[in-house]
Amino acid sequence: MLESLMQYWYMWVLLAVLIVIMFWAGGKASKAVRRKNEILRKQEEEIKRYKYLVDKYSGITASQAENETPGELAEGITAVLQKQIERAVHPEEEFNNAEEWRRTVYSLYYFLEDTETSLSFFFKNNGEPVTGLAVNGIKEIDESAVYGNASRMYAMYDENNESVSIDNDRINEINSRFKEIFNKEKFLLSLKNYIISNLQN
Repeated sequence: MLESLMQYWYMWVLLAVLIVIMFWAGGKASKAVRRKNEILRKQEEEIKRYKYLVDKYSGITASQAENETPGELAEGITAVLQKQIERAVHPEEEFNNAEEWRRTVYSLYYFLEDTETSLSFFFKNNGEPVTGLAVNGIKEIDESAVYGNASRMYAMYDENNESVSIDNDRINEINSRFKEIFNKEKFLLSLKNYIISNLQN
């Protein structure tokens, strides 16, 4: 018996390797399932939050807006317009026909999201009318220091502006300056005041 086992030692080695591979593959599959479940859970949470925001901020009044946190207020106004766009037969037309202040809030909300990466990231990954609305919106809410940097970056990414071209050194310089001066809490408060002012009209 022992002699037989010794004779076929390589079979035992192969069996051991197969067992190791089986456990490794099982561990990989388990991780993949957990990762997929986590993605689905996050997507479900996002859908619930989106519905909550649309329900809460549809038809919101100025007095109600005063009691909301600036971040959620901007997100809620954006969610309501996003829902209208999604339901529309012609989404682009729906967006263009929305009240200008709502389109401005929508654009500024995505400006805030994208500039978490960098100022140039927003202009690189979005186009008109969102970029133009955002720049004008920054001026409207009286964020002058932010406006200076945003308008210079906008000029570089504006396809219709042939007098200014993309300059990577300049982009890095503006990104750095923007990061130094940008105060998200102050910006959101200015945006909240802008929303309340428009809801009062």
